[in-house]
Amino acid sequence: MEHAALTCIQCGHVWHPHYPHRKPRICPNCKSQHWEKPKETPAAPVVEVIDPPTTVPEKQGITNDELVEEIKDLRKQIELLKEKLDKIEKRCSTALCIKTI
Repeated sequence: MEHAALTCIQCGHVWHPHYPHRKPRICPNCKSQHWEKPKETPAAPVVEVIDPPTTVPEKQGITNDELVEEIKDLRKQIELLKEKLDKIEKRCSTALCIKTI
């Protein structure tokens, strides 16, 4: 006779109990006694603001235009690094091919 399957909430293991009239004490896979209780998520740390600023300065950091230029420069640098990486990989693969001959 097939019995209802049980699932461990802690590890996800699914099994059919040997004794369906008794509640299992532990999960046969992870041995957790809390196999039918959901995992407790830790509480988020409390952040306390001490002396918040009373006024916001007019100019903070960089402007949007400066930020856009910074992003463009970073993208150019990324492209240059990708090209260098391709050249290095080609040299390494060529060297490996020569060594294996």
